[in-house]
Amino acid sequence: SIIMAFQRNNHGQIEWSLYNFQKLFEEIGMSNSIIWQSLKNTLIFFFVGFAIINPLSLLFAYFFFKKIKGYKIFRYIFFLPSIISGAVLVTLYKYMIAPDGVIAVIMMKLFNTPVPTFLTDSRYALITIIIYVIWTGFGVNMILFSGAMKRIPQEIIDSAKIDGVSMPRE
Repeated sequence: SIIMAFQRNNHGQIEWSLYNFQKLFEEIGMSNSIIWQSLKNTLIFFFVGFAIINPLSLLFAYFFFKKIKGYKIFRYIFFLPSIISGAVLVTLYKYMIAPDGVIAVIMMKLFNTPVPTFLTDSRYALITIIIYVIWTGFGVNMILFSGAMKRIPQEIIDSAKIDGVSMPRE
């Protein structure tokens, strides 16, 4: 990728130059450039991962650690998107949100209004992708947190219970 940063494809001919860097700095100077939009989207996805996926994964991992009723099936359901191939998962999601997909049918029955095309309508495209990221990123984090919690020695947990530690503090 470092070598490709200095390459420019000019009508099938590879040229070596600083053109890509010049283009980057020109676009950074423009307020409506694709670079700024990409940076904004990157920060949105970082925030979603940090502020939504991680806390939810930690919460669910804690409940699985405490072995709530049905925890094994829920653990499987939440981890399933991580097991399935990415191409299959994207295709499944695409068909779920399609104009004649499951989500559209449910929305038509509930609201009795035309359903937008989620990925092609700019009002809904970003939130549709954010929902996909949450759906697919949730399972791996949850399993990682669960694995870390299982490594906590039982003596520490028993000691905390004797000391009267509440569930949120635990």
